[in-house]
Amino acid sequence: MPFLAVAALAASISVPLPIRVEGRLVHPHRFMVKAGPEADLSGYRVIARYPQIGWATVEIDGTVNPGALARLSERPGVAEASYDRAAQAAYTPNDPDWNQQWHLRTIKTDLAWDRSLGSNKITVAIMDTGVDVTHPDLAANIWKNQGEIPGNGLDDDGNGYVDDVNGYDFAYGDSDPADDNSHGTGCAGIAAAVGNNGIQISGVAPKARIMALKAAISSGYFYDSANIPAYLYAADNGAKVLSMSFYTDNISPSERDSLEYVLSKGCLPVAAAGNDATVLPYYPGAYESVVGVAAIDQNLGKSGFSDFGSWVDVAAPGSGLITTAPGGGLMGFGGTSGACPHVAGAAALLFGAVSSATPAKVRAVLEDTASPLVQAPFGEYTNYGLIDVDKALAQLKTGTAAAARTSLVRWVSPIGTAPGTTAGRIYGRSLHVGDLRLPVGNTRLVIRGARKRDYVDYNLSNTDNYFRVANNGVVLATIVSPEPTGRVWPFIEGVGRSGSTLTGGFYETLKRDRTYVTVAPTNGTSEMQGTFRRLTVTGNARKLVIKRRYSAGWTGTERIRFYDWSSNSYPYGNWIEIAATPTMSTFSEQTFTIPNFGRFIDYEGTAYISMTADGASNGKLTDIDCMYLKE
Repeated sequence: MPFLAVAALAASISVPLPIRVEGRLVHPHRFMVKAGPEADLSGYRVIARYPQIGWATVEIDGTVNPGALARLSERPGVAEASYDRAAQAAYTPNDPDWNQQWHLRTIKTDLAWDRSLGSNKITVAIMDTGVDVTHPDLAANIWKNQGEIPGNGLDDDGNGYVDDVNGYDFAYGDSDPADDNSHGTGCAGIAAAVGNNGIQISGVAPKARIMALKAAISSGYFYDSANIPAYLYAADNGAKVLSMSFYTDNISPSERDSLEYVLSKGCLPVAAAGNDATVLPYYPGAYESVVGVAAIDQNLGKSGFSDFGSWVDVAAPGSGLITTAPGGGLMGFGGTSGACPHVAGAAALLFGAVSSATPAKVRAVLEDTASPLVQAPFGEYTNYGLIDVDKALAQLKTGTAAAARTSLVRWVSPIGTAPGTTAGRIYGRSLHVGDLRLPVGNTRLVIRGARKRDYVDYNLSNTDNYFRVANNGVVLATIVSPEPTGRVWPFIEGVGRSGSTLTGGFYETLKRDRTYVTVAPTNGTSEMQGTFRRLTVTGNARKLVIKRRYSAGWTGTERIRFYDWSSNSYPYGNWIEIAATPTMSTFSEQTFTIPNFGRFIDYEGTAYISMTADGASNGKLTDIDCMYLKE
C-alpha cells in the first residue's frame, strides 16, 4: 500500500513546462547550485541536496532570469550556479520503417529535428528520372504550382509550360514528371518523404515540398537539352535546393552557366560526386557553384565505389539505404545518388528553420560543421567531411557563422614564373578568412579578386620561382617550382586502378626530395590515374617531366598515356600513349615532349594521366619522386 500511495502522490504533482531563457530551455522557477552546507541560501527553497557531488536544487517564487542567476551566484558559499536545464527526448517519428534509416541517424537528422522540422514553404527540386507524385509517403509533400490549373491545356501562369502542376517532364516535353526508372523517386524519399505520418519512412526534410523535374529518359541518360531548361525552371519557380543525383566527366559550358544562374536566384545546387572510385573530377559536382557529395558506408568508411578528392566537398551515407519506390512501396538504394539527397534534404531543412538564410550561409554551415574523413590510402578524401545536420542547424540558428575550419592548402597550379599578370590558383579550405598573404622575400604576390572559401587566385611572379602561403602569420605551404623559370603545372592527385593502391599526391611529387607518390601493384600490373589542373587550352607542345623508380627485380614495360578529349568524353574516348619504356630500378628522370597538348585538356583546364607497368609481383612498388608539366 505505501508503494501505491507514493505512486498516486507522484502522479498528482504538477510539473511546469520549461521556458526559454538566453536561448536555453529551463525550469521556470528553479536553479542548480553548487554550495556547501555553510552557504547562504536564505530566501530560496532547497528542493533537494546531492551530497555526493555537492550540488542542490533551489526554487524561487518568481521566474528565473539572468539577474536572478547572477545574484544567486554571488551568495557567500556558492561556488557555481546554473539554470535547471530542460532536455528533450530525441524526436523519433512514428514512421514504422524509421528503425531501418540508419543513414539519417548517422548524419544526426533526428537530433536536428529537436530544433526544427523545417517548413512546407521550402521546395527542393529533384532533378532526375521523375518522381511518383502519388506515392503515399511523398504525395502530401509534392510541390504544387499555385498559378496553374490542372488539365486545362493552358499555360495559366505564363512561365512557358502547360499544366506544370507538380513540375515538368523535360526529357519528353510534357507536363507529367512520372518516374519510369525508380531512381528519382528514391532520391525524393531520402530528401523529403513525409515524416511522422505513420507510414514507411521519413525524409531528411520531412515538411519540405518536392518539385518533380524529369530530365532523364527512361534509360537514365540526361541530355543538356533537357537539363538546361530544368535547371532554369527550378531557379525561376522558387526552389531553394536543387538535387542532382547524376554525373559525367564531360563539362558542358551551358550547364556551368545554368548552375551559376541557379545559385544567383537563391537556390543551392547539390550533386553526386560519381560512382567510379576515382579522383578524376566529375560534373556537375565538381563545379565551384555546386556542393559535390561523396558516399560513406555503414562503417563510416568511404563507399568503395565513391569518387573522392579535393574537388568533392562533403560526404553522406550512400550504401545500404532504404527509400521510396514507384508504385507506393519501399526499396533498397545506394550510390552517391543516395548520398546527394541527404545533403539536399539537409539544406532544405536548414532553409526551412531559418527563412532568412542564404545559399552561401547554408553551404558554409554544412561544410564548416562537418566531421573530417580520413582513411588510408586516400587521406582526407573530401574537402570538409561528413555532414552533421544537428550541428549545422544549431549553428545556423545562432545567426552567426560557424568557426571556420583550419585553413589549409591542398594544391597550387600553375606555379613558377611568367611575364605580365598570369594567373594561378591556390586550392584548399577556409582560404576566405584571416590575413592571407603570399610572401616572396620582402615582397608579396598579388591576390586576384575576392578570396573564396576553397580557392584564391593569384598572379605568378615575374622573376621568383617560389613563394609561401601564410595566414595570420602561420605558413600553410611553401611552394617552390621544380623549374628555375617558366610556368609549371604540378601533379594534383591520383588513384590506383585495376586493384593497385596509390598513396600521396601534390606535395609528394612537387619537389625532387625523395618523398614519393607510391603505387603498389596487384595481379602483375601497376596502374594509376591522376590529374593536372588549371591548364590553358593551347595548340603548343607541353613537356612532361617525371622522376621515378621501380622495385629491384621488376622487369616490365612502363606506359604513359594522356586522355584525348578530342576523341570523346571520358571514358568513351581514347588514351594516347606518349611513352613506353622499360622499368628501371634506380631513379630516372625523363622529359617527354607532347605536341598539340590542347587535345588533352578539358573545358575546366584539367588533363588526365595514366601510368601502367606490367611484369610486377606482389610487394613491388613504383615510387614517383617528381612529376609535372611545363612549357
